[in-house]
Amino acid sequence: MGVLTTMAAFAPLAFVTGTFGQILGVVPLVVVTVLAMSLIEAFFILPAHLAHPGTWSRWPLDAFQAAVAGAVRRFRDYRLVPAIETAVRHRYATLLGGMALLAVAASLMLSGTVRFLFFPTLESDGMRADIEFPVGTPFAATRAAAEKIVAAAHAVNEDVGGTSMRALSVTVGGRPGEFTGPGGTETMRIASHIATVQVQLHREPLRTLAATELERLWRVKAGDVPGAERLTFSAEFAGPGGADVEYELAHQDDATLSAAVDDLKEAYRRYPSMYEIQDSDSPGKRQYDIELTPAGEAAGLTPTDIARQLRGNFFGAEVHRIQRGRQELKVMVRYPPEQRQSAQDFFNVRVRLADGAEAPLSAVARVTESRGYSSIDRVNGLRVVTVTGEVDTAMATPTEVNSSIQQDVLPELVSRYPGLQVAQAGFGMEQSRDLGALGHLTLVALLVIFALLASQLRSYVQPFIILAAVPFGAAGALIGHFLLGYDLSFISIFGMVALAGVVVNDSLVLVDRYNRLRRESGASAIEAVVTAARLRFRAVFLTTATTALGLTPMLFETSTQAQFLIPMAVSLATGIVFASVVILFLVPALVIVREDFRRAPAGLQRAPVEGSAAS
Repeated sequence: MGVLTTMAAFAPLAFVTGTFGQILGVVPLVVVTVLAMSLIEAFFILPAHLAHPGTWSRWPLDAFQAAVAGAVRRFRDYRLVPAIETAVRHRYATLLGGMALLAVAASLMLSGTVRFLFFPTLESDGMRADIEFPVGTPFAATRAAAEKIVAAAHAVNEDVGGTSMRALSVTVGGRPGEFTGPGGTETMRIASHIATVQVQLHREPLRTLAATELERLWRVKAGDVPGAERLTFSAEFAGPGGADVEYELAHQDDATLSAAVDDLKEAYRRYPSMYEIQDSDSPGKRQYDIELTPAGEAAGLTPTDIARQLRGNFFGAEVHRIQRGRQELKVMVRYPPEQRQSAQDFFNVRVRLADGAEAPLSAVARVTESRGYSSIDRVNGLRVVTVTGEVDTAMATPTEVNSSIQQDVLPELVSRYPGLQVAQAGFGMEQSRDLGALGHLTLVALLVIFALLASQLRSYVQPFIILAAVPFGAAGALIGHFLLGYDLSFISIFGMVALAGVVVNDSLVLVDRYNRLRRESGASAIEAVVTAARLRFRAVFLTTATTALGLTPMLFETSTQAQFLIPMAVSLATGIVFASVVILFLVPALVIVREDFRRAPAGLQRAPVEGSAAS
């Protein structure tokens, strides 16, 4: 039954959606498969081994085993059992202590002592700076900006002793792909107005500063780049999602939308923890807009006629094609170079009319200079602009900033601009979706576990006693994150859900032994529950020790891949340690409290439970 409840806790995790479902979906599949194989081992292979005890000598292993078993037995009989008896006889004080433990764990979370970061912060061995100018910026200007960023990187390296940088590469006129896993990009972007500077760092201890700290120094040293639309620095392992704060704004009127975007960016800047505030409203190349004058309309011209003539004059009009072997040459006719050097040449052009006559451009059309968009995103027919920002996790968490924006900024913004539509996007949207899916799947797992326990124990109350250990396991995981200095993340919660199956298994073996003692020996409730705790201590202790010790090596792993899974190991290892203590003291107390209420006449008086019968 314990294996089945553990499988029931892990199995729903295979249905987690989103990017994290793709990354972690294999974990429950592996665990469920291993647990299923363990059932085959326990029922068909292990009995055969136990039937042949062996005749060879195992000295000195036997002596060591006897010494360890004796120490465990003495601790159980002379230390643990008296403490459990005291906890059971003062069961309501024990329950109060359990509630205090939950309150401590909750306070760690609510006070921000243990922060929640949806994606754990993983440092890489490199840094990266991406710079983007308006579309059409000359290559030379982009290169000059990239050289400034490179000089800042070398300056930071010299300031910290010259031991941080291992290699540096510059890409001007393109941007190499970033993270190639789920949610990342892998294509190379080619354009003259973008550049990327990548820095490879030495590994610790040769490098004395963290990559994130070096990235902050690099950003400060580089400062602002005049004319740049976007300048972003990063030193973390690129994960799924997008910017820490990302909202999509949509409106029917472009001017209103632009004003709302500017106001939202200004609201972002009021948060000291936010930086790299940007929007997707990227201007394109400069252009001339043509509007006919009354004289132009009277002459029978259209804006298309004028635009076609202007293009032919300055860009050229194709008049002939010449075939030379496999090559085809285009013959273009256009103004000579001296007549298309400046904007004044453009405004001095003469436009041909329908009758063959010519008129000055200024007489037939009004020409205004403007700038288009490099790209336009639309949703349901409305133009959408995305406003993003990054959060310095040393000052605040993305969850805190998003919550504050949704409560204090967005309602005022929507009321100021009627018709404005705002939707969360990117990282925040994915966080809400994944947490919602995990919450529903956790409820399903608990319902399945409850059904299994109720059918086996033939009781609707005892499953709640067993499941009471689950929140204490989660509290232990929170305290473990605090003691080990880790932030809570989605991976941590994933581990807490998986922890439920292991915790339920330990509680089940204790309650099951209690029921057997009550049925078979007729012992009193307190005697039976204390005896059950004494007899099942070895099973609870071994489960806790093997799980915690098995996960301990992962806590000291330094590779990036292991860093991603360490929060889950922290939840499982520390949660089961705290939960085991709760199981040995709080579960017996809950069992006796249940007997108190069963024996209380009319639910008002408590009768002694020593002689009560088991259900």
